[in-house]
Amino acid sequence: MHAWYYRAIAEATAELKEYPAWQEYCTLVEKVFAPYTHEKDDARGSAAALEEFEENWRKVGRGYRAVVGDYELTAKPTRLAVPPTVSLRDIIKRGGRRPIGWEWDFKDTKFKITFGGYALSLDEAVQSLKRQLLIFTK
Repeated sequence: MHAWYYRAIAEATAELKEYPAWQEYCTLVEKVFAPYTHEKDDARGSAAALEEFEENWRKVGRGYRAVVGDYELTAKPTRLAVPPTVSLRDIIKRGGRRPIGWEWDFKDTKFKITFGGYALSLDEAVQSLKRQLLIFTK
């Protein structure tokens, strides 16, 4: 039922794959939710979702938006509260102004679930949205 959620956590923490706790977590997820049995169908569905995303990604106001099935994906420019890779020295050089980045949201309109994040560039925001879309359409 919520396999996508637990698999998304495993994917997001994949840099910990050398640790036994992470490996045990993945094993338990597969035991509880059973492994994928239709990988080719999943890949086809994911590819179609990415294609639909590319076709529907449009500028709306100051940001961008796409609707893919039950998912609404948006990105809009914002001042970053805590710049992920900008030093305090760089902020001071800018006169105390925080850098402009992108806030992205991935909404599942059917289940009313929203995931969001921040990126320094629009390309990074789009890549994050595509990763979420792949997770949800597997």
